[in-house]
This record gives sequence, C-alpha cells and structure tokens, in this order.
Amino acid sequence: MTSPAWTAAHPAVASPRPRRACGSFGRRRGCPVTVRAVSSQRESKNDNAARDGSGDRGPERKRVVIVGGGMAGLGCLDALKGQEHVDVTLLESTRVLGGRVRSKTALGALAWDTGASYFTVKDESGPFAKALGAAVAAGVVQPWDGESDGRRMMGTASTRRRPSDGRVVVDDESFVSFEAQKKRLHVGVPGAAAFPAFVAERVVGASFPEASWVGDNQKPGVPEVLCGAHVDRVKQLGDGAGAAWPVHPHGVSKKRWGFMTRCKEGGHMWYKPLECDAIVLATNAYAAAALLGQVELGNHTQMNREPLSEAGPLAKENQDSKDVKNAETKKSLERLRSSAARTRGAACWSLTVAFDAPLRLKYDALKLKEPFDAHIVFIANESSKPRRGAAASAGWGYRWAEVGRSPTTGAGECWVAQASPEWSAEHCDLSPSEAAQKLCAAFLALVERDGEDDPEPVHCKATRWRFAFPKKAEHDEKGAGSTETGLNEDDAKTKSPYLFEPSVMIGACGDWLSGAGAGDAYDSGAALGAAVAKRFAAELRAADEAA
Repeated sequence: MTSPAWTAAHPAVASPRPRRACGSFGRRRGCPVTVRAVSSQRESKNDNAARDGSGDRGPERKRVVIVGGGMAGLGCLDALKGQEHVDVTLLESTRVLGGRVRSKTALGALAWDTGASYFTVKDESGPFAKALGAAVAAGVVQPWDGESDGRRMMGTASTRRRPSDGRVVVDDESFVSFEAQKKRLHVGVPGAAAFPAFVAERVVGASFPEASWVGDNQKPGVPEVLCGAHVDRVKQLGDGAGAAWPVHPHGVSKKRWGFMTRCKEGGHMWYKPLECDAIVLATNAYAAAALLGQVELGNHTQMNREPLSEAGPLAKENQDSKDVKNAETKKSLERLRSSAARTRGAACWSLTVAFDAPLRLKYDALKLKEPFDAHIVFIANESSKPRRGAAASAGWGYRWAEVGRSPTTGAGECWVAQASPEWSAEHCDLSPSEAAQKLCAAFLALVERDGEDDPEPVHCKATRWRFAFPKKAEHDEKGAGSTETGLNEDDAKTKSPYLFEPSVMIGACGDWLSGAGAGDAYDSGAALGAAVAKRFAAELRAADEAA
C-alpha cells in the first residue's frame, strides 16, 4: 500500500480499458506520451477478505513477482499456477514473451526463428516435456523431421580444409544425424514464438490485465502477465515477520519487497508501485546482478519513536536483534549478486537470409563442432520447417523482393546462420547491416554456394543476442565455489539449477544456471517456482500451528 500523502499526490486512474494482448500498443508514431502514476492503494477483494476475515479465503495471500518472461519465467509461472494462497504476477520488459524463443517475418512471406531454432526434451517427465506435449497435442508445436529422399538430413558435423585452396568447408564424412543421437527436434508453428504464447495462455491460463490494473482484483489462483513493463527501485518494506519500515512511496506495508514498475501503453507511460512477498529473477545473469546491486534495504531505526539511549533494555535488545537480521539480509543479497556477477555470457550474431532459388544443400539443419574455423556454429533451412512453406508459395511480398529477376513468384529458401562466440566477440562493434554482409559471406563459403551461378540473397539481416552463450559462474579468488554454494542447502548435492535465498525470499533462474536449451531454462524456472511454493506452504503451516 502507499502512504496517504503519496496517494493524494498521485491519484489512481480508475477508468478501465479493454483487455489487450501481450505486446499490443495502440499508439501511433509521433503521438505524445503522457506520464501517469497509478497508486497501489486500490486494494483487491482478496486483500480485503484476508484483512477482515470475510469470505472463505483463510490466511493472508502471498504474492510472487517474476521478473522476466522468457522460458525460465514461464516455467516458474507454470509451477506457481493454481497454488493456494499465492498470487503471481509476471513482468516482461519486451512486447512479447519467450526471451530468445523469437520469430521474425519480412516482406509478407518470409519467416525465420531468430533465436532458439528448435526444442528438444531431456527429461521426459519434467515440466517442459509436459508443456511441449500439450503444445504438440494442440498443434502449436510439430516435429521437425527434415527428411530428404528418405534420409534424415539434420545432425552434427565437423569442418575440414579443402586441399585445393585451403577453404574451410563441411566435412560430410563426420556427419552424425540427430536421429542416431536419439534427439528429436520440435518447432513452433507457424513460428517459434507461438509456443511461449501458448504456454502463457493455455498451459498456465494467465490473464493479461492493463498496466494500470496489474495486481488489482486478481482472481485467486490465476497468474497475470504484463508485457512492456520495466522494474526498478526495489526496496525492502519489511522483514517478513511482521516488522515494517515506512519506505516512500509505499508507506507501511505488510509485504517484504516493493518496487516501481513503468510500462508504455496506449500512449501513456504508467508508473505503479507493486508489493510482494517473493521476487523471482528470471533474467540473464547481467540483469540479475544489476537489479540485486540496486536493492535498497529498509532502515528499521525509523520505527523507533525515541533514541535508543533513552529506551529500556528490552528495546535495545530488540534493536540488536534487528541489526543482526539486517546484516544477514545484506549477506544473502550479496551471495545472490556475486553469483550472478561471476557468470559470463557470450554474444551471438544471428543471420536471417532469403535466397532467390533453393541452395540444394545436403542438410536442413547442421550443428558444427569445435573448433569453429568457419565462424559458424549452426545453420538451418527455415523453409523446411512445418507450415513455413517454401518461397514457391510466397505472395506478392516475395515477388516484390525479386523485381528484375523473375516475372513469377520465386522458389527460394529462408536460412538462419548463427556465428561462433569468438567471431561475435571480435565483431561486436559492427552495425547489423555490416555483420549481415560478413556473416552471409562466411555462410556461403562454408556451404560452397558463393559462385557466380549460385543463388543470390534477396533479403539479408542480422540480430545480435548479447547473452546467447551463458557460461558457468567462475570461482572467485578465495575459492568461494560455484553458484550453488550456500544457496540451496537442501539441493546442494544435486546441483539444483537455480539460486534461492529463503531468508529474503529472492531467487534466480535461467539458462545461465541450468543449460543453454530452452527446455533447460523452463525446468530451471519450474524448479525455483516449486521451491518458493514449498517455502510458503511451510510458513502457512507454521502460522496455523501458532494460531
């Protein structure tokens, strides 16, 4: 809740607008942006029922805020859905969910998966496998077989130098199919972005409130999602045991954490404070470390109405106890922050290119092995994926791209090529157009399609993912150990794929803790969500026993 003074200075906007889909912004270019502040003083029916004892809700509801709407955030949302006495809000800074599970279209007919090119399942009984199975049953995800002339042309291979001119090309003899590796690939249809949207809407059953109404009148057991929302100014409001500090602009609150959210929506910039009992950082390691480093702890001495020198022995003893608790909070936050800060991530330039004719390669997808002498780690024929369609079925957009080449629709292909971490780091300062030209030349040289009579690109763009290749946390100079040290006491022996400090109810999850795959990130978030729910259940049982 906010203080009365702050609420008076920032009146709430009480006029609801129609529900919007995630990423839908109804403002035209050139229109001014209005800044509006929304008070959190508007209490939901759930909060009122918990306070006055009306209804059958029982104990006070807990609130969890998930920062990040990638696969890890969606996994955590899945684990916390329908939890008794737990409300969940997911905040995503971009317009769409999924993180690096992202799709791109161009010219009305061309399509690529610019981030994760496919999904694989490692644990058949895990949360990601269940979500993927539901998507397959609904037709949102389909197997990507990549068969050509009865032979599966998708797998891994090495490179070799051609003796005639020393050019680095694919070593066909080293090819091993994904089928032989017992790996089955799935893709979203009509694009990869369809899967995270399906998880949020169908698997989780989340609601998508307006920015001005997020956190208000939330239906019990139904998570809510808000895209285009940024989180900053995280402040400690209480210690989780009843003690609270008056921290502007929230005022005195029974919740543990509070922060300001800002969202650009409908021509307005909305600012609204939110309060919660737990925070889940489902972001990359860099963003998690930055947010943890800016947390402002409450000053419990503000609650004292008289100096400690004039207070009695009991007051001084309570003050010492609070000092100890405050020091423990700082240590917990520092452990989380340092673990995230020690984790490194390498960038990746991703090329999306379309050709005026098929390349006629032997492979529809090829994952190259180290060393990456050709500067490429992965290539994929996007036109071979289910329901993507070849360029032969393209509409006017593809014909327009081929002006001067053919009077009819072309029969080309769309390809994705991902650069190696070394090449991406060396060319990190290039503009997207310059990176696209260099990476396209490297791709064509690798597949031996750079001759005068070979197909030419009619569309060529590049996207830079800043943290595409996460690396495990490094050991500090004193040998503090890995990211799990001192954070997951119950799961330390099993290498739990998340970080969690129960004393402050803040955790972190993502591919930088679990693995580089989309399924790894999803299962990481689901594991952390289960840990948070377990902790809340223990607190509620303890409260019932004490009552």
